[in-house]
Amino acid sequence: MANEVLAQPALWGAVGGLVVAVFNQAFTFWKEHRHRRDEHQRERTRTALTVAVALESFALDCANCIERIQVLRKLPGPFSHPDFPALEMPASPDWRWVRPHLASEILGLALKVKASHQQLPKGPSLPGSPNARPDGDELCRRKSLVRFCPR
Repeated sequence: MANEVLAQPALWGAVGGLVVAVFNQAFTFWKEHRHRRDEHQRERTRTALTVAVALESFALDCANCIERIQVLRKLPGPFSHPDFPALEMPASPDWRWVRPHLASEILGLALKVKASHQQLPKGPSLPGSPNARPDGDELCRRKSLVRFCPR
């Protein structure tokens, strides 16, 4: 009987210690999982913002180029082609956070832009050509468009 009285608290102590250890491990695992999930979300957000800024910058450069071409098409005289913007992707994005089909589209866009630039005609065009423009110095003298002047 004396052994049962001493064994009972020892058994409860062992079971209680086991329960506390399991709870502690489960809580630690949950905390680490949450921390990793939050860290991965921050990385996904950072990558998305990096890529979005690069694409927005390219879109803004394209819009400015289109505006410049529209202004230059209205001017008479000999024309030469403008410098078209290049798509420059930052080297820092971690592409593993971008879905594969989106990464393929984004990275493929840079190739499409390069291919488009190679298909454009080089050198001056004939006067009156709809896709040509005068050189920058002549344009500045004619219209005093300071923002189009070479720096």
